[in-house]
Amino acid sequence: IDEHLRARELNPDSLVAGYVYGKLFVFGKDEGADKRLMTSSITARYKLLASSMQYKDGREFYKCIENDTDSQVITQKPDAWRACWSCNLSARRQDLLDIGGFDEGFAGWGLEDEELGYRALQYGKDLVFTKKAWGYHAPHAANARKNYADFKRNLSYFFSKHRTAEIELLHINFFPSTVKRVLGS
Repeated sequence: IDEHLRARELNPDSLVAGYVYGKLFVFGKDEGADKRLMTSSITARYKLLASSMQYKDGREFYKCIENDTDSQVITQKPDAWRACWSCNLSARRQDLLDIGGFDEGFAGWGLEDEELGYRALQYGKDLVFTKKAWGYHAPHAANARKNYADFKRNLSYFFSKHRTAEIELLHINFFPSTVKRVLGS
């Protein structure tokens, strides 16, 4: 929380996103990992999380954040909005109200927080990423098939709201049939 506050003091007109260890990792595959994370000290947890590629923040894979910088304004990155994960995000309440808050048209799993980030950037807010404001995603049961179906529906909804090239490219990436329609083949 202190790191979120520090980043907001340096960038008062911004949303601040922190690093999220383990969000894309299925904890059950590493026997005892969740037990070590739940029973060890904060320092020991950080060392365990930071030392393993399996816990890496998934946003690094699509390069909207960089692991080698403690704090960075990422607003100018073409897909900065993809770094807006509400599991480790802070913002002024009024800023969220000004942009309309979370869109309740999103249902189930996925993209409601990234779309919030997209609108915030369109509204002129900065997005700051700080690795020092780290957290980890607690393990929980998930239905991957349902989550993917929810994600696909939410991506279509996102695209229907924001018909821009950057959102269309994300849509195309997940829906190859869109490529055929766009190319006319």
